[in-house]
Amino acid sequence: TRSVQELAQRIQTTIRGFGGRVDESSSSRTYGSIRFVIPAGQFNAFQNEITSFAGKRFLIEDIYSQNMLSQKQSIEQSQENARKTITQLNADRGELIANYYRVLTAIQSELAAYVYELDQLRREVTNDAVRKAQIAARIQFLLTEEKRVNARLQNENANYGKNLQSLDAQIRYAKDNLTSLDTQDQELLDTVATVRGTISLDWISWPEIMGLYIPSPWLPILLIGAAIATYIMGRLRNRLIIF
Repeated sequence: TRSVQELAQRIQTTIRGFGGRVDESSSSRTYGSIRFVIPAGQFNAFQNEITSFAGKRFLIEDIYSQNMLSQKQSIEQSQENARKTITQLNADRGELIANYYRVLTAIQSELAAYVYELDQLRREVTNDAVRKAQIAARIQFLLTEEKRVNARLQNENANYGKNLQSLDAQIRYAKDNLTSLDTQDQELLDTVATVRGTISLDWISWPEIMGLYIPSPWLPILLIGAAIATYIMGRLRNRLIIF
């Protein structure tokens, strides 16, 4: 083009007129570049409009297509795997909680039994030395068992907290992964539904324009001939003026 900046502005207006967007643009007197996105359904009409801005000799056009089916299938498979992972992790979490409360109920029941028996033994009043010895031995046994069961309870609580925290972290990671995959899938769909491209503009001189229409070997000859003709015409004009 002989007018880079004017044509660059016209192209940007055309892009927006076809429902597209300009992602990047720059222009000077001699060079311009416009990076754009156009809805796929508008591309053919847009292409015809843009190519009408310059003659065929002034236009270089490259179109590339990419089959994204394999990418789409890969993302969909990863999404399915992520959903299955989340489902399994939630099931594991539910089972962990259910098992914990079953064990907790059993431990609490056992502790309650020890507490009740200890209370009964401590309330019992007797003067029988043998019975007193039996009560003392039983109390000591129950206290030992109570201590053991409390230690087991603490261990169960610690393991439950650690395992629950681990599962929650895995579930969060799996959900974040699924969100990322959903974003990738949408971006892929957006890409499939659009055409992305770049239009470059170069300023062209009159000799370069002539070079597009005249075969290269003849151009210097014609330029020399034009120069000679100009010189001769100038000489003739001078002579006419002198005479």
